[in-house]
Amino acid sequence: VTDTATIPVIGGILPETRAYNVFMLEVHPVIEVEEMILLDNGPIEAEFDTATTTCFFSQFIGTPGKAIRGINSSLNIMDSFPDMIAMGTIGVSSNTGEIYLSTDYGAGWTEDVTVFSVNTGSILYSIDIPSLYGNPGSGPVDFAVHQDSQEVWTSLYFESQVAYFPADTINPDIGRINVGDPVSDPAGPTTIYIYQPTYKVFVASELKSEITIIDGYSHTIIGTIELATPLVSPVPPAPATPGMALIYDLDRLYVTTLLDGKLDFYNVSTAEFEGTIQLSTGLHMILGIVYDPVSEHLFVTGQTADPYKGLVYVIDPVENLVLYEAETSRFNPGFPAIDITNRRLFVPDAIGYVDIFKIN
Repeated sequence: VTDTATIPVIGGILPETRAYNVFMLEVHPVIEVEEMILLDNGPIEAEFDTATTTCFFSQFIGTPGKAIRGINSSLNIMDSFPDMIAMGTIGVSSNTGEIYLSTDYGAGWTEDVTVFSVNTGSILYSIDIPSLYGNPGSGPVDFAVHQDSQEVWTSLYFESQVAYFPADTINPDIGRINVGDPVSDPAGPTTIYIYQPTYKVFVASELKSEITIIDGYSHTIIGTIELATPLVSPVPPAPATPGMALIYDLDRLYVTTLLDGKLDFYNVSTAEFEGTIQLSTGLHMILGIVYDPVSEHLFVTGQTADPYKGLVYVIDPVENLVLYEAETSRFNPGFPAIDITNRRLFVPDAIGYVDIFKIN
């Protein structure tokens, strides 16, 4: 297009003759809402089970109701899980068909781990992890399962420890690793993230604002990352449970900062802070994160304060740029999960809904 007229632009006028190339582009969003489903148990965390192609959701910590519910690949709701209070987030073993969750029928932290069947929703058995320090309970918070070895890990908040035990085992031998000392150096471990290919276990500690790196095969601590942003719970007295995602090829660990609208990232080999992605100055809560190895994108859930709404950020981890923002149907998104095969992103909301996004 050639235009010899003056063209008004922001900040002035373009005189003289200018030639322009004009293209009409059809823009496809990186993710788009496929369906919204009401679960009504206040889901806060999602875990996807590849064996049953079902996404399971744990309820908001300490809220009475269905401790776990699920949505299968046909988007039908599984609703056979018993009424109880969830005291943490879940871990799923795809090989044994078990779900692990810290539960309680009353108030206060617990030492009980309830094991559910992913197929029937029934309780299979329970595991007792008592306090070694006279606490009211050891306080299991989060669970993660290494699928190849079928080893289950849980963070023991009151003990300043992480525990591990074999899946599909009644009365298992329970190993413990100290990430602090409950008296002299309390750690308050919360989130556990396992990088499956190398079996590295990452444990976030609220009270020390650091991440402990454990070699899962030898059960030994191999490193510590001091967090650049202190961990502060957005909903006390519930503990601060940051989301974590490792991109192995970049040797980079991403950690959500929970309260100040940022996503921090660290070099794993050097344990050094590398930088921050500022998502928005209006964001007051950044919770969950998941990595999609197919699109090579990060999906981060957050919540804005003004206006009050929930968002999913799509991030290019190579350039550390936000590519796209998708608004959730409600305003309190939790920890997401991804169905890599069927290209779906499940985003729970603490007031009872799950948004299902199609990943393009």
